[in-house]
Amino acid sequence: MKKSLKMRLLCLILILSMGIGSAAAAATITDMQDVPADHWAYEPVKYVMEHEFMVGTSDTTFSPEDDVTRAMAVQILYALAGKPAPGRSGAFKDDPGNEWYSDAINWAAGTVTAGDENGNFRPYESVIRQQFALMLYQFGKRSGVSQCVNYKDSSSCDRYSDAGMIYDYAHEAMSWAVDSGVMTGMGDNLLDPMGTLTRAQMAAMIRTYAAKVDPSLVKDPSDNTTGNTYTYIGEYELTAYTGTGERMANGDWPYVGAVACNSIPLNTRIYIEGYGEYTVCDTGGMDDDVIDIYFEDLLSCIEFGRKEGVKVYIIS
Repeated sequence: MKKSLKMRLLCLILILSMGIGSAAAAATITDMQDVPADHWAYEPVKYVMEHEFMVGTSDTTFSPEDDVTRAMAVQILYALAGKPAPGRSGAFKDDPGNEWYSDAINWAAGTVTAGDENGNFRPYESVIRQQFALMLYQFGKRSGVSQCVNYKDSSSCDRYSDAGMIYDYAHEAMSWAVDSGVMTGMGDNLLDPMGTLTRAQMAAMIRTYAAKVDPSLVKDPSDNTTGNTYTYIGEYELTAYTGTGERMANGDWPYVGAVACNSIPLNTRIYIEGYGEYTVCDTGGMDDDVIDIYFEDLLSCIEFGRKEGVKVYIIS
């Protein structure tokens, strides 16, 4: 089967599962045979599936290593925005107007993404990492998210040895992605801006974006339609820490979305008001009323600082 046809079939399966409540949409991380508990993206995939930001490619697969197409990427951002009326049609020459992605790309045109020099969108072309960073950054600006609207370009991504492969038009977005923790390196001091984005990588980026950049995407205790129970446990002081090269107290390697706390049992899921959902994975030398949030790097920790009097809930 040609790759382009495979991509079309996969995209169609994904969009149908998101739109009509199929078995794939109802599946959970435990059903995903290709994302076992020791997979690096297990927690991100679990998160995006729980919040219905992404769904499986079948009842039992998530296809974490599959490429993300331009149509898939924009459709997911469109869904995160609540699928508003597109406001226009015919934005791209290669869109017949009746495809599953037509509303999404017309909504995104000119703000979240753009076409090529010939006015085409190229929906089944694979997305590279810097392209999705730009899409997500533009999405945040369009949504009025302060961390995106007020972001000032920095040289954060320049510390990577392959920073020269970042397009000029994507430099600000890539710096933002690194500063916010939405994008992390690939090892060996590489950011891999030209690398094809996989579904697992997208899950990780969306999880960090929803949990850290725009928590309004996650249902809070006052608007609970998730079926979860939120139990208020008090106000905590928030601090930040980064990796030490060791596993956390629960045995996992540190990841964005993990926190340390001495007064809440390990592996407890919590909701921190204004910041989103986390899992207690570690303990440390802090007071009982302190929650220490994991960040990928020291700079992010310094920028986060300390937050006092933040309401915390246990999710069950």
